[in-house]
Amino acid sequence: ATAARLDRGSFGNYFLGACYCELGDYESAVTALQAYHEVSRTPFNLLLLGFAHMQLDHRAEARWALREAYLLELDPKNYGWQGSLATLAEQKRREGDLDSARADVMESLGWVERSDNVFRSPIRVLSLVALGRICRDQGDELGARAAFDQAVSASSTTHRAVGMGHFRVQALAGRAAANQDREDLNAAIELFEKRASMNFGLVAVACDVVTACDLAHACNVLGDREGCREYRERSRMLGMPERLLP
Repeated sequence: ATAARLDRGSFGNYFLGACYCELGDYESAVTALQAYHEVSRTPFNLLLLGFAHMQLDHRAEARWALREAYLLELDPKNYGWQGSLATLAEQKRREGDLDSARADVMESLGWVERSDNVFRSPIRVLSLVALGRICRDQGDELGARAAFDQAVSASSTTHRAVGMGHFRVQALAGRAAANQDREDLNAAIELFEKRASMNFGLVAVACDVVTACDLAHACNVLGDREGCREYRERSRMLGMPERLLP
């Protein structure tokens, strides 16, 4: 906060926005991230700004920020892809725009296969988890199982990639729900609670609020009422919109 106050062009507002996102204070996150955007247009800041708007259910603003982040990612002068298109697909899924969401996430996966970008591994898992949720919402049970299964496999090797711990828990929770598999759910819960072997850094949808929501959904499908109540409340307290909770 002090760095942001002393120099608006520093990374202070970005990191301040990230801290607010971790705390579930998305209004304050938007203020900080928007302030940084006014002095520096970067895809990583727009990605997090889009996520903050997602959590506030600001649909138009979320789409705008994530689309702008994606367009900046296409510029070779920037940092390359960081998952904005897959995150945009998740936003569209939340809105019920499933066909467009699926098209975006397939484009994201296509990029992964053609790229040697440093963020390739976590973006692959992010995209596969998003695809699994989209297939589930479309009633495509086989597609959901396949996507979550691939996400679990893809997240089993790159343990230290930023956010990979969240993505693996989300993948395991999705597969647990798709297959009604208690073993996968137990593995997801253990990894989420202990965080001993993987990186749980914040990367937009790689965060506690989304991961807890996925665990609540899986617990609900498997009839674990206590687990569902616990993770639903944790996600709700961190700002997940009520309509997205089980």
